[in-house]
Amino acid sequence: MHRRKFIQHLGLIPALSFSTKMSLASSNRLHDNDFQYLNINEQKDLHIIHRKLCFTYDRKIVFWFINAKRYALVDKKFLPLWNMPVGFLSQVKTLDEYRYMVRTLSIIFYTDIKDNQILSILRNPVTGQIINVKQPSIRISDRFYNIMGLEDSKNQTLGSVTTEYGDIGPAWNLGDDLWLNADNGFRIEPINNKVKLRQVNDWFTYHGSLKEVSRSDVMSAQSTQSFHDFNTFPKWLGMDSIQGSYVARGFGKKVFSIEDMPQLWKKLTKNKYLDYYNNPEQKIDLF
Repeated sequence: MHRRKFIQHLGLIPALSFSTKMSLASSNRLHDNDFQYLNINEQKDLHIIHRKLCFTYDRKIVFWFINAKRYALVDKKFLPLWNMPVGFLSQVKTLDEYRYMVRTLSIIFYTDIKDNQILSILRNPVTGQIINVKQPSIRISDRFYNIMGLEDSKNQTLGSVTTEYGDIGPAWNLGDDLWLNADNGFRIEPINNKVKLRQVNDWFTYHGSLKEVSRSDVMSAQSTQSFHDFNTFPKWLGMDSIQGSYVARGFGKKVFSIEDMPQLWKKLTKNKYLDYYNNPEQKIDLF
């Protein structure tokens, strides 16, 4: 189910300097004079499709928003907890023909389901207890992708075995409509009683145009996504003894300017992280 660490080495070749144009031209089917669609059944083409739908082949920052809602799934019943306005700002650096690094700034809020105000306290619908809500911290992370997908690069936690996975595909198309799965997650499995099991499963399905991603002059294609996750409960929610799952569902879109992000996310970000809102390029600059 999970990618083993040796998967990291698939698709890697001795370090060379590849420009964006060289990376895109590596498939002769992308030449403008001999246009052919990318093949959704070939891994190297899935790699190109994923990078164009999710990220970009140039240095420009791409912005993703996801409008999501968080639930507790207990006894097969979904109990709403809060709304989640999510924003990701990413910049990409090509390392090799089929390998690149992504630096992402994540800004996520938990808001009240009724009025979308920042949530500070919550009556847990499962336990009935009043709890202090732990808002997500702003985060900058570096992740590496190769021809197979996300590389396993998480640090090991003392007293446990940590495994990260991130697969690209499968993909489907109907006419020009193209859908691609690109799931990732990690598992922290205890080897003693001092560590709790932790599991994160993030499921992304991207939608775009097969013709657009097949064009050599397109660095980053228009894209939307549906999102689901299935996780273990966080400790602060006070549900260690509850059998169930911490679940979210949402939908989103990639845009190319922070001004095109949703009004609610922009308002919350300006109020709490104005410097990041005004200077996103400086915060995540890879170059």
